[in-house]
Amino acid sequence: MDNIIKLYQDFGVDEIISDKPINRFNVDNNQKNKELRYKVKEGDLEYKNITSFDAISKLANKNKKIAVSNILTPINNIISESRNLADQANDLEELKKIILKFNGCSLKKMATNTVFSDGNPNSDLMIIEEAPGNNEDLQGIPLCGDNGKLLNSMFEAINIKREDLYISNILFWRPPGNRRPTSDELEICRAFVEKHIYFIKPKLIVLMGASAMTQMIGAKKTITQLRGRFLEYDNCYLDQKIPIITMFHPSYLMKQTVKKKLAWKDLLNIKEFIHK
Repeated sequence: MDNIIKLYQDFGVDEIISDKPINRFNVDNNQKNKELRYKVKEGDLEYKNITSFDAISKLANKNKKIAVSNILTPINNIISESRNLADQANDLEELKKIILKFNGCSLKKMATNTVFSDGNPNSDLMIIEEAPGNNEDLQGIPLCGDNGKLLNSMFEAINIKREDLYISNILFWRPPGNRRPTSDELEICRAFVEKHIYFIKPKLIVLMGASAMTQMIGAKKTITQLRGRFLEYDNCYLDQKIPIITMFHPSYLMKQTVKKKLAWKDLLNIKEFIHK
């Protein structure tokens, strides 16, 4: 049993998403079709949980005004919706409410919390990390747990307390098993992240980790090649470019302690930049 649990952990299986196991090898195509759910509208009436597409077709043939929609929405439509919602946000609190209500990202259905931000929105430093992990998901706070403790110690070493930072993510919901986010999941959240930066308008953006770097600046080089370098960031909401720098993520530094000396150099550069 211990070996099986260890195997599950190695595969990233750390959650139960169903009360009963389902043997997918014994599920025939008809059963799979029955698992689909559709919505049908006829005037002011809405029919939910119609399990047969044939039944929908018959209804549609009887009344041409019936609108049939599968629960699967094209990804481009979802990305457009998130962009439209981000455009409508007039301040930080309104953006947060929009994200809390947003259901376009499937990760939200499996997440415990929406992880929006932590810290001082008037800070000169905005830290953007990778997707939330288990601790972040449970507490609803970015970069907490052991990662947060190391982050706090790192910035306290240059006389910056956590409450003087502003921390967010490139994704607001935890991917199952802490897997890497898909490109679709990241693109769905891109507009929200861009508008988030617009409201904060930091003096410097600090990217924590390779995934955050790739998503924010589209770099094809490795984090080892780009970390510690001051680049410029821009998006459609900003009036001017914002300096941006990439660091190793705290979780990586805990595994590769030899890299901490490079992180210390980055912190000193950040300190010098902020106090210019």
